Amino acid sequence: NWSPDNAIALSAANYPTWSVTVNLPASTSIQYKYIRKFNGQVTWESDPNRQITTPSSGSFTENDTWR
Repeated sequence: NWSPDNAIALSAANYPTWSVTVNLPASTSIQYKYIRKFNGQVTWESDPNRQITTPSSGSFTENDTWR
């Protein structure tokens, strides 16, 4: 579901690095995209969608830059 209302909020606790921890099923391909919400307006980052495949076990860190 690409609804901005269902977006997962990132934490700015270590600004300028924004982060979030999510639990995803193993060996699963997902697509995602970042958005900015400000004063009721939503700005989507440019295409294409980002895509990762989660590892078969353990944890994974993804580092991205807004585009």
